[in-house]
Amino acid sequence: MSFYFSYKTLISSNYKKKYERFIRLIIPYFVWPTVFYFLDKIFKHFIYIKRIIIVKLLIKQFLIGAPVITPLWYHSVLIFYTIMLNINVIIFKNSYNFVSIIISIVAFILQYNGKNEQFIKDYDIHYKRTFGRIAEIAPSALMGFLIASSGLMNFFRKYKLKVFIICTLINYFIIRYKVFITNTGTDYAGVKSYFISICIFIGFAVFPSEKVKNKIILKIIKHITNYTAGIYYLHLSIARYLINIIKPIKKRTLKGCSLIYILCYLICFVGDLFSLRVILMSITRQVPAAEHCRVA
Repeated sequence: MSFYFSYKTLISSNYKKKYERFIRLIIPYFVWPTVFYFLDKIFKHFIYIKRIIIVKLLIKQFLIGAPVITPLWYHSVLIFYTIMLNINVIIFKNSYNFVSIIISIVAFILQYNGKNEQFIKDYDIHYKRTFGRIAEIAPSALMGFLIASSGLMNFFRKYKLKVFIICTLINYFIIRYKVFITNTGTDYAGVKSYFISICIFIGFAVFPSEKVKNKIILKIIKHITNYTAGIYYLHLSIARYLINIIKPIKKRTLKGCSLIYILCYLICFVGDLFSLRVILMSITRQVPAAEHCRVA
């Protein structure tokens, strides 16, 4: 999804746009772990924290996207493929789609035939997971890029309801009848999740929202999507403090998950209100709100 929406920036010759996107990726990647490093320093005097963030872990976080804020593994992979796809477009100006297809196929095969697992089996667990995630995300990242470049979504939108129903049925059969059975190792999500995620993305992209009568629900969903990235990156770190502050709350329950989600949303929303970008927007009406919390 990220590379579907960033396709125009990736192929653009406007290096200012490329630079701005890169900065939007880099800033939260370094800011959030640093914030939680200092929060640990404060909270350790009041609550029990199982694993205090130390400088060594902070440096490892910056290098591989873990283990201070675990969800940032995705952000590190996002930065990696943003760089790689830009290099692909620059070097293979007229054939970057073909190169992307070849790389996607090779990455898919190596990931699910066990070769990647054999190559990194003796590595440190954090480096092993980082490499595995880079390998597994490759087909998905490139698929988003290729869907955007092919204009396939324009065709799907002509048959919104039919495509949505077909995507829903495909996912049902994949899940219900266990169409794909894969091994463990660096296979984090599995082959089935690869195809399920594509169908979910296409299904929601063509979802006939005009048929939804209650427009308030759509407005709420649209508002929340401004903060999805921030909520995703923060949820485990917030849970880490929450279960020690509010003892009866367990993070793997509906009540716990709901509370964590609401707190993460409020942090992003309040942070947005006090951010310089929003102040500038209120003055110039040119800077989009919630940029730092939106899906990159």
